[in-house]
Amino acid sequence: MAQNNLPLTKEEVQKYPDIANHMDAATYLKEIYGEDFVVFREPFTQEKRLVYSYLLILDRDKYKQLQEYSRKHGGTSIVKPSPETKGLTSSNQTIYIYDDGEILPVSGSAY
Repeated sequence: MAQNNLPLTKEEVQKYPDIANHMDAATYLKEIYGEDFVVFREPFTQEKRLVYSYLLILDRDKYKQLQEYSRKHGGTSIVKPSPETKGLTSSNQTIYIYDDGEILPVSGSAY
C-alpha cells in the first residue's frame, strides 16, 4: 500500500521559505512530494494573475481508482456518489501556484 499524504494547509505554506516564482514553487513542492505532486490543468488567469493548477495526491490507491472511474465514464470529472466512488474525491487536493510563487492550497478535490 502506498504511503498517503496529509492535505497541505495555508498554515504549512506560511512556514515555507520565500519563493520568487512559479517554477521555484513547483520545484520546491516536487522535492517534498515527489510523484504525488502533478500538473493538473493548463494555466489560467484569475484577477489578472497567471495561475498554475497542480494536484497533490493524498491517497495513491484511491486516486488510481478515481482515474479508472473517470476513463470508464468518458473522462468525466463529475463523480456521482455511489458505493463505487466512496472516498475517491478525497484522494487529491488542488494546489494553485501563482506566477509570483504564491502557493494556495484549495480545500477539496479537483474532481
